[in-house]
Amino acid sequence: MTLAHAYGNIDYLLGSNMQKEQSRPSFFRANFSFISQFIKNPKAVGSLVPSSPLLGRAMAKFVPKKDDAFVVELGPGTGPITKALTKVGLNKDNLLCIEMSPKMVKLLHRRFPELNIIEGDACALSNTIGEKSGKVDAIVSSLPLRSIPKGIVTQIIDQMHEVLTDDGVIIQFTYDLRANRSPLLQKFKRVKSKIVVGNVPPARVDVFKKVSE
Repeated sequence: MTLAHAYGNIDYLLGSNMQKEQSRPSFFRANFSFISQFIKNPKAVGSLVPSSPLLGRAMAKFVPKKDDAFVVELGPGTGPITKALTKVGLNKDNLLCIEMSPKMVKLLHRRFPELNIIEGDACALSNTIGEKSGKVDAIVSSLPLRSIPKGIVTQIIDQMHEVLTDDGVIIQFTYDLRANRSPLLQKFKRVKSKIVVGNVPPARVDVFKKVSE
């Protein structure tokens, strides 16, 4: 990672990039909420540092280029990935953001009042999205799958498999930069990958598709 990348992300954390989108009080409220959630449940949050806009753009670029693509975001947190998803031409009615933390849900509603944001559990994804089950074109996931207990991860992966179309994709990021270590490889194959060195810490974005049966 170059010094330019490092300083760019420090600048983001201090607020210069996000303050273009929201007021200083909103910026600090969002990051205080994120840090407080990390302290309460570090394994569920995964990192003390929110994802950067750079990582958000990298993930959003992998969303299928379809006019009617239905996209589910899992674990949006304070919304950095959500923000990127709103800028790739998605119909806002076709983006569903599912967050487990009630505090984060309230914050997301303030930041994105035009979006469909609900409190829900990825382990019950099929029930949560109802009639859209089996019709999801992409799942954009910030869930820390390598930190969550294996039994829960298995449930989440089964639910992802159930709700996706046959050619649907999972776009997942991880701070583990090593290949062939994702728990998603139980039921999916990796088809694309990108390392975002400008994120703090550097992150790997993987795209997975269902394994043909």
